[in-house]
Order: sequence, then C-alpha cells, then structure tokens
Amino acid sequence: ARTSPTIWDVLIAIAGGIAGVIGSRKKEANNIVPGVAIATALMPPICTAGYGLANGNVRFLLGALYLFLINCVFIMLINIVGTRILMRKSPLTSFKELSIKMRIGLISLIVLLILPASYSAVTLTIEQARKEGIKQFVGKEFANYTVINQVYKSSNNELVLTVVGD
Repeated sequence: ARTSPTIWDVLIAIAGGIAGVIGSRKKEANNIVPGVAIATALMPPICTAGYGLANGNVRFLLGALYLFLINCVFIMLINIVGTRILMRKSPLTSFKELSIKMRIGLISLIVLLILPASYSAVTLTIEQARKEGIKQFVGKEFANYTVINQVYKSSNNELVLTVVGD
C-alpha cells in the first residue's frame, strides 16, 4: 500500500494538513496533533523507501518516495491555506499575488501528483471488483466442488481452476 499511492492517500495527506492547522491553532505549545499527522503520513513512506533502497527494490523505493512527496506537498498546501483562513485572509487573494510562473508551477505540481494517484485508485478499484466477481462466480458455479487453486490470467482474461469433486 505504501508503494502504489492512490487518490485516497492524497485525502489522507489533506487530513494530516488539517490536523496540523488545528494543532497550531492552540495557544499553548502543543505538538501532539501535528506530530501524529507527521508520524502517520510521513514516516511510513520514508521507512518503506529506506527498505526499498536497502533491498535494491526500485519499485518500492520510487513508489514510497512518490507517496512521501504527495504527503509533503499536500500537508504543506493545506497548512498554507489553513493559516491564511485563520488570519482572515482569503487563500485566493494570496494565490493571485503569486507570479504567473509560480501559479503555473503550483497547479502543475498538484496535477502531476493527483493524476497518477487517481489512475492508481481506478486500477485498484477495478482489480478489486474483478477479484470479487471471480470469487462470487467460483462460489456459485463450483459450490459442489472443492477449489484447490485458482489463477486469473489477465493477459488473456482466463480463469484457471484446480478442483476436486464429482
């Protein structure tokens, strides 16, 4: 899960940013809420990246670094927006104050982070629906048999079953 981020990971990063804003709103120095947000959003992907680096697994490394980047960017953006709102300034006003290059860069960064995560979420959802459909099909059509093994070959849309029974 830490090596193929989805759009849900973006939503988790946004929730971590909101937690950081809430934690910074308190008058006394309280680092518990932002600490938990950082611990849950940033530490697992960076640890997974370290694991991937140590084992030479480039897929783990790049996927975990991508999730880390998503979390960093969206926690930062939500903190900026939240701080602006708490200061009674419109976030849109500060966005308009940015140069055109900065606006294009910021929007491009957000789009570049969200598009692959959205694609990954759609792919994951389709795969889960396919697995559930196969499970229901096998349970219904082969109810009187014992299914020892089942393999779905997506390349040619083939389900291979090893069954025991009459």
